[in-house]
Amino acid sequence: MSEKKIKERIKVAINDQEYEDLKKEMNQTYARSQAEFVRSKVLGKPLLYKCRSASLDDLTEQLCQLKELLKTVLHRFDVLIRNLGAGAQSQQQRQLLITLVIEKGMLTRQIGEIAEFMRKVVESHGSITEQQQRSEKSRSL
Repeated sequence: MSEKKIKERIKVAINDQEYEDLKKEMNQTYARSQAEFVRSKVLGKPLLYKCRSASLDDLTEQLCQLKELLKTVLHRFDVLIRNLGAGAQSQQQRQLLITLVIEKGMLTRQIGEIAEFMRKVVESHGSITEQQQRSEKSRSL
């Protein structure tokens, strides 16, 4: 039985940001240790990257579509409010205008919450494009 013995050690100095980037990428792989990760990167060996679940990708896609729909509705509300505001004469028209302004504020908050949730998902899992690039890169090696 032939055992590979470590004969040479290489020390590399990196700054704090580079180390954080290294740890972040390493945590996205199934490398068992930092040494295994660095050795694979330096020697051009393939690394197996963790993939996100399809259901999370579907959820993200649906949230993107919902966010765009809400933006469209918000724009239409703005147009309607401007048109009503220009000719709001009766008490009923003024009340409708106030209701629309309140509902517009609610929609704006919802869009902000969706955007914040999507930002957190991307931070914790990476974007779909980043995942695909890493997956294709590891398959090509």
